[in-house]
Amino acid sequence: NCIGIDTAADPTGDGHNYYDNRTPYTLVSDAVMGELYYQASEDLKFTLGLRQTRDKKAVKNYSTVLLAPGYGLTLNPSNPDQRARFNETTGRVGVDYKAHLGFTDDTLLYAFYSKGYKGGGINPGVPAGAVGIRQTFDPEFVNAIEIGAKNTLAGGSVLINATGFSYDYKGYQISKIVNRTSVNENVDAKVYGFELESIWSPVRNLKLNANIGYLHTKIGDGVTSIDTMNRTQSNPAYTVVKVGPNSSAVGANCVLATAGVAHPGRRRRGHPALGLLGGGGLSGVPVGPGRGRRRGPPRAHRGVPGQRHGPLHLRGRLLDRRHGGQPVGQ
Repeated sequence: NCIGIDTAADPTGDGHNYYDNRTPYTLVSDAVMGELYYQASEDLKFTLGLRQTRDKKAVKNYSTVLLAPGYGLTLNPSNPDQRARFNETTGRVGVDYKAHLGFTDDTLLYAFYSKGYKGGGINPGVPAGAVGIRQTFDPEFVNAIEIGAKNTLAGGSVLINATGFSYDYKGYQISKIVNRTSVNENVDAKVYGFELESIWSPVRNLKLNANIGYLHTKIGDGVTSIDTMNRTQSNPAYTVVKVGPNSSAVGANCVLATAGVAHPGRRRRGHPALGLLGGGGLSGVPVGPGRGRRRGPPRAHRGVPGQRHGPLHLRGRLLDRRHGGQPVGQ
């Protein structure tokens, strides 16, 4: 039951005296895409685009072993090779129309519907025996509608663009820290709003910009998730305590019933989570790192239900973006 110590000046990764989250992975991604344009008249054009995407991902599923007995990397015995595959068809359809208006030099009106996709993936390794953490996360989809106008006025010295948009996300990918690792999960979300952009060049080499926008965001109904910045959801009936040194999840947090948490020094057997603070109560379930105390009111945090959250910053994301690997996991 000894903890292996790596004494090398350049750590080898085999020691259990430091935290090493190792996730070697392979990714194969291919796609076929194309767009068709139909010029119905000099001013009217239709667009149809399709894309078929295939993703294959695989990782060596190493457990994190900080302060765990033994020496060397440890593959998850139940699932040493984690694999995930995704096949999706996406695309867009829209129309462009050049309108002839008396008060503009050029005006382009457009309306588009797009279906976007971002592949799911595999979460990084967690301590052996950790519960409640999915090893994979699902793809993200968005149904997007955009309607707008682009206008040139005053001989080209003034540009005014206006856009209205609505994004309906299914399985929007967010991440949080659980048991000292980044865990991706999926939630539904809706976003709509508008943007107005303008540029005025009154003289040569001088441009003035003015932009205004409105954004309304909403997390989907029925979404549940633990807010790692406020694990007790400000409920005084619960208290956060640190996991003690007798557990492989040492340093993580457990949520216990406040009524069952005793004073320091009155340690109860069978509760490694109470190894530092002592006490009795509910069996602790590690839910991530923190300071080992109950927090105050919720803080603004993107995409975490059950709190007063700020706007989802989704507007700037590409609808049909492709990139190997995920923001946090693979």
